[in-house]
Amino acid sequence: MSNGADGDSVAELYSCAGEMRARVRDFDWAATPLGCSGEWPASLRHAVDIVLGCGFPAILVWGPQLIQIYNDAYVPLIGAKHPRALGLPTHACWPEIRDVQERYFARVFRGEAVQLSEAQYSLDRFDSGELEDAWFDATFIPVPLGTGEIGGSLSILFESSDRVRARAYEADHEKLVRTAETAERAERESAAQLRVALEAASLGTWSYELGSEHAWNSARSNAVLGRPATPGPITFAEFLGCLEESDRPRVRAALDAALAGDGRYEVEYRVIRADGTTSWVAALGHMLPGADGAPARVMGIVQDVNERKAAEAERERLFQVELKAHAAVERAYGDVAAANRAKSEFLAVMSHELRTPLNAIGGYVELIELGIRGPVTQEQLVDLQRIKASQRHLMGLVTDVLHLVRIETGRLEYALHPVAIAEIVSSVEVLIGPQLLAKEVFLDPARSDSSLFVQADREKLIQILVNLLTNALKFTGPGGRIGMECVADDSTVTIHVRDTGIGIAPEKLHAIFEPFVQVDQRPTRTNDGVGLGLAISRDLARGMGAELSVESTPGVGSTFMLTLPRVQRD
Repeated sequence: MSNGADGDSVAELYSCAGEMRARVRDFDWAATPLGCSGEWPASLRHAVDIVLGCGFPAILVWGPQLIQIYNDAYVPLIGAKHPRALGLPTHACWPEIRDVQERYFARVFRGEAVQLSEAQYSLDRFDSGELEDAWFDATFIPVPLGTGEIGGSLSILFESSDRVRARAYEADHEKLVRTAETAERAERESAAQLRVALEAASLGTWSYELGSEHAWNSARSNAVLGRPATPGPITFAEFLGCLEESDRPRVRAALDAALAGDGRYEVEYRVIRADGTTSWVAALGHMLPGADGAPARVMGIVQDVNERKAAEAERERLFQVELKAHAAVERAYGDVAAANRAKSEFLAVMSHELRTPLNAIGGYVELIELGIRGPVTQEQLVDLQRIKASQRHLMGLVTDVLHLVRIETGRLEYALHPVAIAEIVSSVEVLIGPQLLAKEVFLDPARSDSSLFVQADREKLIQILVNLLTNALKFTGPGGRIGMECVADDSTVTIHVRDTGIGIAPEKLHAIFEPFVQVDQRPTRTNDGVGLGLAISRDLARGMGAELSVESTPGVGSTFMLTLPRVQRD
């Protein structure tokens, strides 16, 4: 701390009694932007002396960092934030009102005095994490430095929360009184109108005073109960006598529940009319208190709901019918599912059983061809070749059936990897080449970008394309054309397999991918197969996340489109 006149003035600053003078004196100001109190400018010491000596709640906010110094009278306003608030930037002390305070201090540091009356703040004075509303009358006075600039803001504050809340309470009380008076007047004025409106809506009105022998019913209410349609009293015993005996306990229980609960009375029961027929009635009412606040009277309405109950009964009957039908469908579906499983198991077993004798047939044919059993004539060789061709054809059919069974039973696995479309197309064209030459069908060279890759199982993709090309070749006569074309967008690659064959009739397009469906079902058809190739191809495509579709015009040709997910290859 400096000596001389400055030292004397600092000593005088702390010479008086008071908690905050002692705290300001002992505070380590050198650790704050204000620096050691002995080196404070005269304007700051003078402002601090005013704040600490003020009998009203006062606070000084100094410098660009808005460091706080407050007096004893301010302590009750700051709550649990005292004493740590001393020496803190005001925004660190009051983060919940930073936006509001910044606007006021910006005006003060421009040299403007700010006056507030009953300004509302949402404060967390007790560090509880919960905000409370408080109101203040406040004055923010700029404190100039010797240079003419503004060094800080000196504020005098008075909390006006009690005054604001008292005024609000008085206003609310007056409003509540006016509302109660209005409601009471409206209740008196609308009672008669309500009774008229209920009668106009075909609703009977009734009232029953607890402990009394009689209840008052309107004319409409009596009519609903099957009594003479004249208003007047009815004893409770007479009322119960109008009801089906089995419904009477429910009516008593509803009344007891209204007394014990929220006062709401609601029950449906059957009434016996003069002609002996019954009709459903709905009663709705509410318990009203007497002068002592205890339940005194039940008032309500009654309405004939016979048509509604009949409709509910019919709806329930139809629902039960639907439940029985649904159960029958589920049983039938279970039978179909079991039959499908049995079919798949049978086909799998038969396929395996058939492959053994077929392999034996092929083996013995080859032995005979080699002359193991003796010389073979040219005519016999021709017959042996026909036997081998039939054996290979039958073996192919059996393989297709076994393949289909594996797909349907989920036993087929897929190895998905990025596959180059150009390489696949080239391989398929080589595989189909001999068949093209044999049938004299022309193949249009495929157009495919070498940068196109799809996510697929390579072997199964080749199998699909071979199936599609073989199918196209099967229905395209000599001199016709088949070919492939690749079309790509950002997410997919579509391989088009086109032919100039007989086409597919529109009524068959929806079933062309079903098992055992033949495009050409004429008795004189020359094409082999049982209609499994396209079914297998579609199932393989879907197993890889692809899709197979077709467009066709009879007599013009068909186009099969295999759409696969496109991927980028690093």
